[in-house]
Formats: sequence, C-alpha cells, structure tokens
Amino acid sequence: MPNVAGGESGFEVSSRMRSPEGVEIELPIATPAPRIAAYAIDVALVAGLAFTFFILFMIGSSHAEWLTDRMEEWVSANAQGDAQAAQVAMGSFLVVIMVVLTFGELLYFSLWESLTHGLTPGKYAMRLRVVGPNGQPIDFKTAVLRNVLRIVDVLPASYCVGLIAIILSKRSQRLGDLAAGSLVIRTDRVERPREPYLPEGLEPLALSREQLARLGTRELTLVRSALRRLESAGGTRPAVIDQVADAIAARLELAPEERHDPVRLLQRTLLTALRAQRQ
Repeated sequence: MPNVAGGESGFEVSSRMRSPEGVEIELPIATPAPRIAAYAIDVALVAGLAFTFFILFMIGSSHAEWLTDRMEEWVSANAQGDAQAAQVAMGSFLVVIMVVLTFGELLYFSLWESLTHGLTPGKYAMRLRVVGPNGQPIDFKTAVLRNVLRIVDVLPASYCVGLIAIILSKRSQRLGDLAAGSLVIRTDRVERPREPYLPEGLEPLALSREQLARLGTRELTLVRSALRRLESAGGTRPAVIDQVADAIAARLELAPEERHDPVRLLQRTLLTALRAQRQ
C-alpha cells in the first residue's frame, strides 16, 4: 500500500508491496519535479533527432522541392509584410513537423523504456526508472500504452492533465501510468554506512570455527548498530552496548574475563568477523 512520509524536499511517496516470495518491497515513487526535468531532457533530444532526420529525409528525397517552395513563400510573405500569407505558407510545414515530433516521441520513449527496462537518457540523468506494479521490468506493450496516452496527458497545454493526475494519484501516476499499470520510481543510491571505529592495536577474539559460525548477519548487524550508537552518543555509553555485549558473549560462550569491557568486546568481535571474511 502507498506510504507518504515527510522529507527534506517535501513529501516523499513510497509504495510497499509483498513479492510472491513473501518479501516486503518498498518502491520510492518519483515526485513531479524530477519527472519534469527528465522529460525536458528527453524532449530536447527527440526534437533535435526528429528535426535532423526530417531535414535529411526531405533533402535526400523528391520532397526537397516542396520544402524549398514553402520556405520561399514564407520569406516572400514576410518581406511583403503579409502575416496571413506567411502563416499559410508555413502551416503545412508545421503540421508535418508536429506529426514527425509526435510519432518520434512515441517511438523514442517506447523503444528506450522497453529495451533498457524502463530507462531513457532523461530518466537515467535524473535517476528514475519505469517499472511494473510490483517493481518488475516493463515490456514493450506496457511502454507503448503508457506513451500513447501522452497525447491526453499533455492537454490542454504544458502537461496539465498529466500533472494533475500525478498530484491526485496515490502513487503519482499520470493517465498513461494508470492505464498501463506502471510506476515511475527513484533509483537514488543510498551510501553504505561506514564501518564503526576500531582502535589500533586491537586484538581479535580467539574463536573456534564453531564460534565463528555463530556470527551471522543478524549478530554483526547488532554489533555494528551498537557501536555506531556509541559513536553518536557524545561520550556517554548507551544501555544497548551492555545488552548487545551480553547477548554476543552468551552467543559465543565466551569466558568471564572477555566480558569485563563491553565496548572492547564488541570491537574485538567485529574485528574478528572482518578478518575472517578476508580469509
């Protein structure tokens, strides 16, 4: 179900769901601002590519004369100050340009999103991706459907319909996304927390293979969390240090003399695990 939480840049929306394997997945839904920026990048690329291919096609085909005639009529009408004649001269040319841009945009977005699992150059730059309702990659049919409906989303101007739909939708979906069942999510990379500080000259614990096998992911997560809590406590020792140290000592069946300094015990435990992982 959707979840809305306050963030530094406003409201951040996420969608939580459970995979067929029973694992809960949280998809960070993209807000309008990065989506608009990504679309602006892609539209600039579409316009440049479409205009270039159109001109090359016209010059290299029998339609070059038609293009030249329209340009000459437009220049002549402007020179005579006849604005209506200039509009008529360029009207058909602009219609062709709009058709080329529309189909070019549909082809551009559909191919990029289906071949790259939801990415376009603009989305890649803004760290966004289009996915299915459960976070799975979208297929070509989904990509085409969500992009065909851009024709509606862009109405009446400046993407008004699409923007209103994104704001009102629980998962920030425009009409194309609602019809295709797709989501636009953020792919921001979360920095991995650094390892807690381990003092120089620290000696690892002398553990047997059986004891080392008891240091699983859960135990090491507890040790790291407790040591990070200590570093942020500003000189005081949180109660969690003693609790985690007692739990680790009991888990590893350590001798009483190993338990007298809880902080050092946790540091030595982490050092022992890190060295064992390198071997």
